[in-house]
Amino acid sequence: MRKLIFSLGPPQLLLCTALLSLLVWPFGLGLAATLALGFALALSSTAVGRQMLSSSGRIGTQPGRTALASCLFHDGA
Repeated sequence: MRKLIFSLGPPQLLLCTALLSLLVWPFGLGLAATLALGFALALSSTAVGRQMLSSSGRIGTQPGRTALASCLFHDGA
């Protein structure tokens, strides 16, 4: 799990931050505010994601573990 967290988490967080920053850029915010808002929006709720994976029976599958690893990295960010 540690390998998944540190290999998939950072690129996913950076990509989400970049894409969300591009979405809020047209609102006239400065670069620092745009990146801060993009980063804040990129963070996820591990508890909600874990509950959804658990209730659908996917938490033990490879995609479920990958999604949980990404959420755990976000918690540490």
